Amino acid sequence: MSTHDELGAEEVHLPAKRTDGDTVAERLTDNAYHNILPARYLKKDSQGQPVEQQEDLFERVAKNIALAEAVYGADEPVAVEPEQVKPDHPRRGELAGEAFGVHSDRYDAPEALPEELDEARDHLATTETELTEGNVSKFAYDAVVPALDDELREHVESVYAEFRETMESLAFMPNSPTLMNAGDELQQLSACFVCSPDDDITDIHETAREAAEVFQSGGGMGYAFWRLRAYGDPVGSTGGIASGPITFMRTYDQLCETIAQGGARRGAQMAVMRVSHPDVVQFVHAKNKDVSLARTLRLNDPDDYTHTSFADALDEARELIDEGGRVPEHLRNAVEGHLSNFNISVGITDDFMEAVREGEKYTFTNPRTGEAHEATRHTKELYERFGLG
Repeated sequence: MSTHDELGAEEVHLPAKRTDGDTVAERLTDNAYHNILPARYLKKDSQGQPVEQQEDLFERVAKNIALAEAVYGADEPVAVEPEQVKPDHPRRGELAGEAFGVHSDRYDAPEALPEELDEARDHLATTETELTEGNVSKFAYDAVVPALDDELREHVESVYAEFRETMESLAFMPNSPTLMNAGDELQQLSACFVCSPDDDITDIHETAREAAEVFQSGGGMGYAFWRLRAYGDPVGSTGGIASGPITFMRTYDQLCETIAQGGARRGAQMAVMRVSHPDVVQFVHAKNKDVSLARTLRLNDPDDYTHTSFADALDEARELIDEGGRVPEHLRNAVEGHLSNFNISVGITDDFMEAVREGEKYTFTNPRTGEAHEATRHTKELYERFGLG
């Protein structure tokens, strides 16, 4: 064993990547092939039943990725026709309207067109258009690629073959949204999004709405919460005080828990708080076991500051945790259920690090005014919760 309880490189054994076998079924574990792929990644019908086999998944994804090369790898614009719109799309006429436009006294928008392409064709604005970044997802690989000039067709086909082989050999695997959504109507292949709320109640809830759409498509969301005013700060429009960023984090957390990601996996969020924010202390402790217990179990009515204090609730919670930091088995979910869809990070600034190096005091900044934060009675109570005075 190496000194200082550190593992040396020769002592670290990475699990071997499973690449043996001639088929996808042989390379994947039984659980991945028979359970995970059907449950999470295979295309399904309206009844939730898979409409493709496991091997079809990699073909679908590879064709979807490779078709983009017909846009970006072309020396000259590629022309496409309505017949090349995805043949198995349930609203093929509408899709054609989105790609070719609508020119009709009877229909005023693509969504108003008949579902069948044959019925919608006479109402399209044009019968030929350029394949672009904005419309390529509406067309079928098998209809577009054979019609390309030889050089471009061979390039697209080589990208398809390489991408598919790389996935099937388990040498590379794209993210979950790509596996779930490639080739689908939404065409949402990104996993990570950032949308930070402004210090405005309307924008806070608008951000929540946008986050809900991201979760539904299988993505995760990150937020910078430091623009929200601190707990105890005045709210001029109501004459009250601000509840602080942590309360809105709990709202977002419940939203994420309700929707999950694409209905296929647990949601994921990242919260970032700048070290200069007056609520950063509360933020750092937000997922502590005692805080989670106090919040989830509502010990001593933690939100009723008229008759009790959150410090009292924390004291009650700490009595439930043993000296080893363990929580009773029957309360485990109470601990894990608080902000469970968040990971939290503190954004450190240069001036903070300089203060640390010089051993100087560091002053919080009021995000509403941009000036030095002045502790109110409410914020002093907040600091007392964690024994900071």
